[in-house]
Parts: sequence; structure tokens; C-alpha cells
Amino acid sequence: MKKISILVMSILLVLGIYTSNTNAATNCAQLNGQTKVWWDGIELKPGQIGRLTIKKDTPLFKLDGNKRINSRTLKAGEFYRIYAFKPGLLSVGGGYYVERDTRITYQTPSKSKLQLVQQLQVCTIVNKSRATFSLKDSQGTSYNAYIVSANEQKAFGSFSLSATWNMVWAGISEGDALYRGNYKIYLQKAGSSTITDTGIKLDDYIYNATRKTIYEIPSTDQGQPDLFAVASTESSNFESANMYYVNNGQLFRVKVGFEDEWYSTIFYSVRPYSVGELTYKTKEYNNAEGVWSIYTWLLNPNNAELQLIDSQEEYNY
Repeated sequence: MKKISILVMSILLVLGIYTSNTNAATNCAQLNGQTKVWWDGIELKPGQIGRLTIKKDTPLFKLDGNKRINSRTLKAGEFYRIYAFKPGLLSVGGGYYVERDTRITYQTPSKSKLQLVQQLQVCTIVNKSRATFSLKDSQGTSYNAYIVSANEQKAFGSFSLSATWNMVWAGISEGDALYRGNYKIYLQKAGSSTITDTGIKLDDYIYNATRKTIYEIPSTDQGQPDLFAVASTESSNFESANMYYVNNGQLFRVKVGFEDEWYSTIFYSVRPYSVGELTYKTKEYNNAEGVWSIYTWLLNPNNAELQLIDSQEEYNY
């Protein structure tokens, strides 16, 4: 039974799912600042399911189908963490394996330690989230979305000659709170102790917290999912955004249909807002001609498509 439990946890970790025991305390504050889990004096890493000690020299190899490609020889007395296994093989990470035979000693941690290290990872995601949203899908089920970076920089909008990415321009005002990094989006069903890595990445993204360039588009009707948008400034009167929503427990990026073409990004002067069931409006302003273009969009939550269904123009006189 212990082997089955370890196998299930290994599969969850490979899928990017971080979970904890629902009977255990899930309040991160109750961890009292604990950041590591120790197993016989050695840190138990996130994703680790066991460890091995080399008793006799044994080859380390990669798999190419059924063919083994030797990398080097592991020496007696060396220690390695184990992150997954296959029948007769143990993975030390990076696609490398050793044979599970008498040349090695393999040990697994207690179930409680595995659960604790995963709970710490969940708390790390929650605590490091730069922007967190509560979203409902079209069925009314609530989820939390977390946007997290492992390499975040912070700065403020500045006129200084030394300013680089935080220099004042149309998208940044002096004093704006800015964050830059490679972000991942995680999803958690409300009331669940599981957080899932959605696989969606925001590479080298600058988040303007003052202007809230990551924002929610709440629904106004039953059967309509909440959206959230990740926006970037294009000019003094234009913003662009990628939009996302939850359907069947997964986060989807919206495709935008405009004049028989499909795009991953929507452009606007006034941010999208809901005007009815699955219907949204945006506004674009042409400051050279003093013209507002008002667009009406219809969302199909089954295929993540936002299609333009109407447009009108208004002139400033």
C-alpha cells in the first residue's frame, strides 16, 4: 500500500498538482514560518518521493525508447534524491535513471512528511502570488487564480536617467509600483487543498500594480464565467490584453475573433466589461479623428472564443 501511495503522489507532482492532506491544517499561518521539511537531517525537496544511497558503483543513464544511453558511473557512498520511478528503475531527475537493484539502497519518507512538504509548497505559491483572483466558472463554481514569479524585481516609475524598464512613459507614471518577472498562473478550486500549475506562463511581464494591469472582468449573469485579463500598455490611449477564464476546472486563454481573423490579444481604450449574458463591450478611441469605436463581443465558453458581433462609431463634436 505504501508503494501505491508514493506512486499516486509522484503522478500528481509530475502533473504539476500540489496537494496536502485535507484533514491537516491548511492555514499557512499555522506553519509558523516553517520553510523546509527535514528527513533524517537532510532537506526533503518539493517533488521528492525518496532517496537512494549507492552501495556499489552503478551506471547513470537516460532512456531513448527502450535503449539506455549511459551518462556516467555513480560511486559507492554517494546520495541522490528520487523524484519518480518506473518498473525496476529510479529517477534522480533530469531524465536520468539508475537500476533499482542490490547496488543501491532506496528509502521513502513517511506519508506525513510528504504531505507537509507539499503543503509548504502550496503556501509558498499563495504567499508569493503577486495578483490573486477569485473566479467563478459558468456553473458558479469558485476558483482562486494565483500569479507567481520566482525571479520578481520591484521598482517604481521614475524620470531618473538610470531608470531602465521602470522609466516613465505612457504606460508608467512617476511613482507607479511595478513588478517584473517570469510568471506562472496557478489554479485552486475553492475549498480544495490542491493547487494546479496551469502551464500558462507570462514571460518577462511588467505588472503595474498601481494601474492594476492584471484585472478581473466579473460576470453579470448566471451561466457566464468571470474573466481576468493580463494587460500591457500600447500607447497613451490603447491597451492590449490576454484574457482567461475557468471551464471544467481548467484555465483557458480566450481567442478573439475580429473581421474574419483570430487573435490571441484584444485591443481597447476602455477595458472590457460585461453587458449581459456572455456579452461584453470595449471601446477604442482614435484621438487623431476624435472617433470612438464601440465593439460588442459574444463569448463561447465551450471553445474559448470571443467573437465580434457588432460595432458602432461615435464622434466627439
